[in-house]
Amino acid sequence: MAKHLPAPVQGEDARYKRRFSIPILYYNPDTFVVVDKPFDVRIDGDASQSPTLQSLLDAAFPQHAPLRLVHQLDHVTSGVHVWGTTRTATRHAGSLFQQRKTRKTYSAIVAGFVLASDFFINSPIADMLFDERKRMCVGSEGNPGREAKTHVTVVKRGYMKFAGSDRIKKVSLLELKPESGRRHQLRVHMAHIGHPIVGDVLYERPFSTDSPRTMLHAKSLFMPLPLEGDLLFEAPDPFPDLLMKDEDVTEEMRRLADLPSNMPKIWMRYGLDGTPVTDEDLQINERATTVVDLASVESFDVNKIE
Repeated sequence: MAKHLPAPVQGEDARYKRRFSIPILYYNPDTFVVVDKPFDVRIDGDASQSPTLQSLLDAAFPQHAPLRLVHQLDHVTSGVHVWGTTRTATRHAGSLFQQRKTRKTYSAIVAGFVLASDFFINSPIADMLFDERKRMCVGSEGNPGREAKTHVTVVKRGYMKFAGSDRIKKVSLLELKPESGRRHQLRVHMAHIGHPIVGDVLYERPFSTDSPRTMLHAKSLFMPLPLEGDLLFEAPDPFPDLLMKDEDVTEEMRRLADLPSNMPKIWMRYGLDGTPVTDEDLQINERATTVVDLASVESFDVNKIE
């Protein structure tokens, strides 16, 4: 491994006059380049209209170009992302993901106060049928999908005030640990229980139009490698400071946060078309359970903490 990490890679998206920095978290010329990926930057693909992570890193590390993709990360998500410098290193790392030997931890801010403090979501993920936006959904009998499991831990419940807006939002800061790697898994699982990730244009209803980003960040990745040993990569969590301090939250702010327009909606209950559950369908689950199988749980209380 290089004794001194290379300088952050600079990027610019001319479409939005946005400049960003890509910190290098780890660099070994014989194995990997690990970066803290910015949000709203695509991993790879066509770079003619806007730069991709790969186009920027290939330019910064021409001796390794083209760098090899080890794992996926949604373009809206920030945080730890690994690239291989050689075919051998990429193959070894890829096998760890396939065998589920890696451990990924995400930070997220979701809408509403999550009732239970520590639980599992154990619901399959499937393609949302006939959806032009290519969203995913929770599987059903006619569209079963593939098994998916997420460990959810509440770090803090609180309030969030968006910059340049008077709107107050009731939110929960979560730690999410996926035990499988389905496309959009965390985003779908959280929307399914009525606590969509704030700023997620595909799955949050009502959508937080004043959110500066999708509040999902890959904060750590553990990889047990055969030659380099156990490696833990960590990217600083940008979310804890976004929640207001408890002493700064007034009763008027709490009232505003409880307005219907600020309440999260459980809209993926049936999994196929995103039709919202009606008020008559909602039933409060009064028990904060430790293990949750959403195939059998009717609904969570999205507004109340016990």
